[in-house]
Amino acid sequence: MTRALNRYSAAAVLISLGLIVNILLPRRVDSAAGGLEEYSVKSAFVLNFARYVQWTSPTNGSRLPNTCDLCLMGSDSTISGFEAINGQPVGSQTIRIRNANDSANMDGCQVLFMSREVDHADQLRILAALSHKPVLTIGEVNNFARIGGVIGLINKGGKLGFEINVENARRQNLRFSSHLLKLATVVGAQ
Repeated sequence: MTRALNRYSAAAVLISLGLIVNILLPRRVDSAAGGLEEYSVKSAFVLNFARYVQWTSPTNGSRLPNTCDLCLMGSDSTISGFEAINGQPVGSQTIRIRNANDSANMDGCQVLFMSREVDHADQLRILAALSHKPVLTIGEVNNFARIGGVIGLINKGGKLGFEINVENARRQNLRFSSHLLKLATVVGAQ
């Protein structure tokens, strides 16, 4: 029974991510083009990351019950691109999109997405402040997962890929599905 359940779980992860890779990604994600389409694709990745991470300790701050607060830092087009996943299920919770351009508005965030528009010094400061808090940090600048973030979205030959820093995830009390780790470029100590 357990073996069958593990196969089912593995199949669910692979199907969810496979749909993204095979349907959304044949279109090139051109960061120079920016805009709504680019962030719609990235929001689908972020939604699936949230579905396949386990928080091993309570999140910081107070939040509404039954919500997974996804905080966004970036331009209006970044935030608009994520609106399609607002209210989508993540386990027994639903995604609630929040604008976190004011860093004082980050209490209760379970997931934080930082777009490339966020100043590098601000990214470093925020990542340092969150380095021991159970917040899944996701960004799109080069080496994001290597400068303190948990997941960095990367361009792999014109297609979207991702790096996961397992050391940062461990420090932030986050655990990923092994099936998701197989699809990622893993960085950090294992």
